[in-house]
Amino acid sequence: MAVSLRERQLTFGASSLLGLRRGAGHVPNVSQNAAVPTTAPIALSQLAGAVNYVPLSINGPSLVSLGTIPVSRPPSSASHAAGTSTSGGSGSITATWQRISGSSIPVCSNTAAVNPTFSCVGNLGNTGGGGTETLTAVWRLTVGDGHSSAFKDITISVSRDLP
Repeated sequence: MAVSLRERQLTFGASSLLGLRRGAGHVPNVSQNAAVPTTAPIALSQLAGAVNYVPLSINGPSLVSLGTIPVSRPPSSASHAAGTSTSGGSGSITATWQRISGSSIPVCSNTAAVNPTFSCVGNLGNTGGGGTETLTAVWRLTVGDGHSSAFKDITISVSRDLP
C-alpha cells in the first residue's frame, strides 16, 4: 500500500517525517506500530498500517483488601484506594463504578473517579464465635472517552474480627 507523507502528516499531526518516529509524540509506542522506527532514518513505507489511537484500557489490581476492622473498638474504619488507572484513549475520560454483586459493605467514595477510595466505617455487627469474617463485593469500573470504552471487575474485601 502506498503511503504519502501528506496523508501521514494529516493522520498523526506531525510537521515532518522525523516527527513520525514511534514514541516521538505523534505515533504512539504501541504494538500496532512496531514497524515504525523510534530513531532516524524513517521511510514512509514503515508507516503503513500505523495507528494514531490506542483504545482505552484499565490498569490495576483485581482484588483490593481494606484490611481488618477490630470489633473491640467500634466504631472503627478501614479504607483503601482502588489502585486503578487508565491508559490509551484520548480526550476526557469518564468513569463509573457500580456494585454488581456481594455485600453492600464496602462503600465507594466517588463513583465518578477512576481511582476512588473504598471504605467501611462503623461496627460491622457481631455474630459471635470468634475468628474473622470477610465481606466481599464485586464492583465494576467502566471508563470511556467517546471513542472506546473498557470495563474491569474488581473484588473489594474487608474483614472483621469476631468476638
